[in-house]
Amino acid sequence: MSTVTGNVVDRVKESNPEFESHVVASSLAVICGCVITAIGLARAGWIVDFISLAAISAFMTGSAINIAVGQVPALMGITGFSNREATYKVFINILKNLGGTERDAAMGLTALTFLYLIRFACNYGARRMPNRSKMFFFLSTLRTAFIILLYTLISFLVNRNHRSRSARRFAILGDVPRGKLAPRICASLSDADLRTGFQHAAVPTVNIPFIKAYAGDIPVSIIVLLIEHIAIAKSFGRVNNYTIDASQELVAIGVTNLLGPFLGAYPATGSFSRTAIKSKAGVRTPFAGVITAV
Repeated sequence: MSTVTGNVVDRVKESNPEFESHVVASSLAVICGCVITAIGLARAGWIVDFISLAAISAFMTGSAINIAVGQVPALMGITGFSNREATYKVFINILKNLGGTERDAAMGLTALTFLYLIRFACNYGARRMPNRSKMFFFLSTLRTAFIILLYTLISFLVNRNHRSRSARRFAILGDVPRGKLAPRICASLSDADLRTGFQHAAVPTVNIPFIKAYAGDIPVSIIVLLIEHIAIAKSFGRVNNYTIDASQELVAIGVTNLLGPFLGAYPATGSFSRTAIKSKAGVRTPFAGVITAV
């Protein structure tokens, strides 16, 4: 869904450069939320039963390949082309520019190797010691945080005396922009909020010019949002032996997309990784979402 939203925003910005990106994304979320909520409230969730398993599998596989290929340039330090192009074009450009690989590859490839080594070790330990399988699962889950912290420390030690962009030994994230606060809500926020967060919190802009700008992308956005959410719900329904209420799912994700944009959110759908973690952790009720939010 993030990829689709990014593509929509890019196309709108090409024809309407005066539209701010986050405003377009929030507006799209509201429209998608309205349509999906209406479908759910009309108890028309049976529509998703006609989505074939093959179509869902193809969608998830294609998305995974698209995301993986798009990350290779940053992983290898290869520049000179956009990773937002069609997947096959990105792959071809990667092969053409392999000679331009930078030191970033040393960081990226070793981090990737460590991630898989830790997962392999945890899976092996869980098989050898079934009574400690939950401990190994959480260790495997936390491997990403551990690797990020480790390589952040390495980056700091290597680049601490090389602050300028040209002197850095490899690419780093650098300064993260805070974003631009909507002027009409400045008066309602505290000084702490103004300094730290809610940078795009505002009433979403949904009007005819905006809708016309991305009208052709609305059906695709709704379909992708539906498929991604329902695919996750059905997959874990099969794993945990329960049946989902499709209409209820549609209302839930629809209301999420209706309310989220008021705090600056863009179109949102389900997450395979977070759902898998919660499933393994034994979550049984939606209250787990409150814990995550806090």
